Amino acid sequence: MRSDDKFRPLDVVDAAYAAATDERTWLSNVLTQMRPLMGPGVMLQAFSYRVDDGRCSAREYVVDGMSDVTGFRARLEESLGRFEADLVQRAFTGTRAIGVRELFGGDEYGYTPPPGLSEGAGFTTFDTTHHGIAFVVLSNERRQVTPAELRRWQRVGAHVSAAFRLRRRRDARPAIDDADVLFDARLKVVRVGAGSDAAVPGLTSAAEAVRAAHGKLRSASPDDALELWRALFAGRWSVQEVIDTDGKCFFVGRRNPPGAIAAHALTELERFVVSAAALGHGNKLIGYELGVPVSSVARLLSSAQQKLGLDSRAELVRMFTALSIGRRAATSDDDARSRTLPR
Repeated sequence: MRSDDKFRPLDVVDAAYAAATDERTWLSNVLTQMRPLMGPGVMLQAFSYRVDDGRCSAREYVVDGMSDVTGFRARLEESLGRFEADLVQRAFTGTRAIGVRELFGGDEYGYTPPPGLSEGAGFTTFDTTHHGIAFVVLSNERRQVTPAELRRWQRVGAHVSAAFRLRRRRDARPAIDDADVLFDARLKVVRVGAGSDAAVPGLTSAAEAVRAAHGKLRSASPDDALELWRALFAGRWSVQEVIDTDGKCFFVGRRNPPGAIAAHALTELERFVVSAAALGHGNKLIGYELGVPVSSVARLLSSAQQKLGLDSRAELVRMFTALSIGRRAATSDDDARSRTLPR
């Protein structure tokens, strides 16, 4: 898969965190910014989805440049309705690049691509709240994803997932009004919400990183800018830059912890790390998603393994995968509270 030299990953990230009136409009805005990343193709589409009991159901569906997608959506829902749990887990849980035929089940599930668009590629990003986004480009040629492009996608996907989680949890309220901690352009504290005082020093550092990412690095070294702006800070805070209607710049910190299965012997951060590992995410990606050092990810996984009396990471991941994907969520659609492991 080829990326456009002019592509700036932060354009996608900023679009993901920007306010939008409804989920379909939000998804369409993100999709527009995604086009350079997806490479050449004839039809670019995206859909949001949820996985429950090994089944995948679409929430919203958009096609770049097309207002009426009724027929396309009907075909998508028909395909998703036929998918068995193993395909859902392989294609829709985790953050990965995947071929269009594999994404839609291929001949095994009766997938029939539009005439002349039998190839292409897709990206899925999925988090521990059981929600995901799929971006798909259809074309007449096969695509190959380089390791550098996959790394870029994983990091963009981590932000898209975090922003999607914020939308569902906080009713898509304007970020400045919704801030738990608000900084001005000079990183002076403007407002601190109840219970957020202790987080201010750390969020100041996170806001400094976001400000630096939006500076010269944004154009001069886009991937370095993306690496600098982590999807979360300390495993629970989203931090973003916001320009208000008067053109003033602010930095907004909001609570946005990922979902996690409840294992009573584990700390909150251990649960977050193990839940992400169960999605097949490596230590570096988990560190980026949660905003914690990679060394801490390894330490937290080892600690969780010992506390649960397991012999390997593979055992740990298998246990959490079965619970996180194979069973119905014990929470509502928009709630990230935990499911429960036996004591």
